[in-house]
Amino acid sequence: MAFVCRQTFDNVLVTPQIAAYWLRTLNTKNRHYKVQAIEQYAIDMKAGKWTATRIIFYNDGILCDGQNRLAAVVLANVSVSFDILVGADYNEGVNIDMGVRRNQGDSLRLQGAEHWITQNHTIAIINYITRMTEGRAQKLSHNQIKQYAESNQEWIKPIAQFTQKKKNLTTAGFSASIALALRAGESLKEISEFRQAYLTGEVFDRNKNAVIKLREYCLENNYAWTGHHVRDSGRLTQRALKAYIDRQHLSKLYVPSDWIYSLPKINPQ
Repeated sequence: MAFVCRQTFDNVLVTPQIAAYWLRTLNTKNRHYKVQAIEQYAIDMKAGKWTATRIIFYNDGILCDGQNRLAAVVLANVSVSFDILVGADYNEGVNIDMGVRRNQGDSLRLQGAEHWITQNHTIAIINYITRMTEGRAQKLSHNQIKQYAESNQEWIKPIAQFTQKKKNLTTAGFSASIALALRAGESLKEISEFRQAYLTGEVFDRNKNAVIKLREYCLENNYAWTGHHVRDSGRLTQRALKAYIDRQHLSKLYVPSDWIYSLPKINPQ
């Protein structure tokens, strides 16, 4: 049945049953579902941290925009309020989602998160730790990023705020690995000195050569911080840092069998 005019309904409570019905009967002209986005939306919905957004229907009643949000309502099994627009023209649907998609930093800025939390490097550090913890592949939602950063800022913020960068060296994995050392009680001064030596290749104490071996490894192996190598590179970073702090001369840098500075549990709400 076609809508004869455009109508907007504010703060409509959409139950999982209604969302499932709309998806089953009215979702006939949308793209494939975005599974990861649905899972992240559902996490925020279950935590009661979802902010109102709009669901749009065409003038013939077919769902135009909002399928992933509705699928998240079903997955979360909670009722969520949306603004509902009915009566959109099909020409309008062509332009939906054609702009630049908001990333997690954009969403965090809109939430009023502190500047350091909204930076891509901070987000990447937390996502690296998430990935390394319990084999978790799914990224945290922006609400979880904000909560995790605020709860652990004493050891994430100082590392995330380092400004000097160098390709293949100052990756999120490297920063996360040394942040975990700060969490474990190592001195920020020594960690900063280690990072500087890692960037410059300048070390004047032969008993602190581990940082040079780490640097050479990362520069010689373009794959060091990609794919399945990122876990070993993180552990290698921690081995080099521990040897550097202990002034232990290394003839060879080996990947330890486990993290020297342990991974914290990721338990987002």
